[in-house]
Amino acid sequence: MRSTCAKIEKILTFLRTSKQAVSRSAVIDIGSNSVRIVVYEGPARAPAVIFNEKVAAGLGRGLAIDGRIAAEDAERGLVALRRYALLAKHMDVKDVQCVATAAVRDAANGPDFIAAAAEAGLKIRLLSGEEEAEAAGHGVLAAIPDAHGIAVDLGGGSLKRLSFEELRAIPGMASNRAASLPDAAALLAALVNILDVPEMTVSSSGLREGLLYQALDAETRAQDPLIVAAEFEGRRLARFAPHGRAIAEWIAPLFEDEAPADSRVRLAASLLSDVAWSANPDFRADRGTEIGLHGNWRSIDIPGRILLARALYAGFGGADAEFPAMGNLVAPERLARARQWGLAIRLAQRLTGGVEAPLKASGIALVDGKLKLCLDAGWHHLAGESVERRLRVLAQSFDVKAELVLL
Repeated sequence: MRSTCAKIEKILTFLRTSKQAVSRSAVIDIGSNSVRIVVYEGPARAPAVIFNEKVAAGLGRGLAIDGRIAAEDAERGLVALRRYALLAKHMDVKDVQCVATAAVRDAANGPDFIAAAAEAGLKIRLLSGEEEAEAAGHGVLAAIPDAHGIAVDLGGGSLKRLSFEELRAIPGMASNRAASLPDAAALLAALVNILDVPEMTVSSSGLREGLLYQALDAETRAQDPLIVAAEFEGRRLARFAPHGRAIAEWIAPLFEDEAPADSRVRLAASLLSDVAWSANPDFRADRGTEIGLHGNWRSIDIPGRILLARALYAGFGGADAEFPAMGNLVAPERLARARQWGLAIRLAQRLTGGVEAPLKASGIALVDGKLKLCLDAGWHHLAGESVERRLRVLAQSFDVKAELVLL
């Protein structure tokens, strides 16, 4: 009976933990041009977007005329807010932050708009200009923890004028963005000249992500968003109990001379080493590449994404000649090292069958010009033909001989 109760409690604990891990939050952002909802799910330090919708309500249009939000624009915005409130309820979103910025803040009838939104069950927090800037700055820090310098957020309230057909013709360019892009570019150029900054970094994380980041405690803020996101995704898609950190530690002796920044990407690749197994075998390498390049990763630059993709491509058996060309974005020697990460991860996954226990009874190292795989007594039967073949491929990438050692 006691054993049964213990098993039930273990299951309940797992369910509670899983539910916490995928808790949902949302930010409704009422701006001068658009009203948008973004719903997030996943770990607090690196939540993934699961729903994103906006309506071009144009609340700021009428302010230049009479200082008020035009009636038709207000109604368009309120229709969107009522929809968002209903969707958030049925998406089981536990925490909804609804904020308004310049248009509602500056409009004479802004309080009326806030009161009408309250009837839909939404409590709007009216951000001051300073609070808006702080949230946008924290959004940058959420994605780029070591960022320094000046953060600039070009909001819609300043950028609205004529449109250009050339801009609208750009693939993927939204028409409402094309209308404001020339003014945005001119304003940004002026700011760069005034501030005299030597370089710029564009952050995809801003006001909404900053609001979420501001709500975190210091311990959660200190977490590495790339590693948190990779670990969450790896756990979500793993075949068995995830053990990416154990794989990273197992292959670490082969890469003792690498820079800390590369070790971090190698850890992310190890955490994601099982994410493409649900794909057709002929397309697993492509799936790994896609996840590495375009995953919801923060605090990683373009070269880092390429290294991550290269490792996953090799880890899922991609043919070397078919990896997408990346120009001169990453030095060839770094790409070669990322390939070695992938081959080492691939060997670890083949040796273990995707479970952790065999890693604890084995080891790998470069010794005296040889790549040695050692298996403890009682685990010798793991040394099958496919393991030895992958060991040889990995050894060739280091230009050494492979050796299997049965202890």
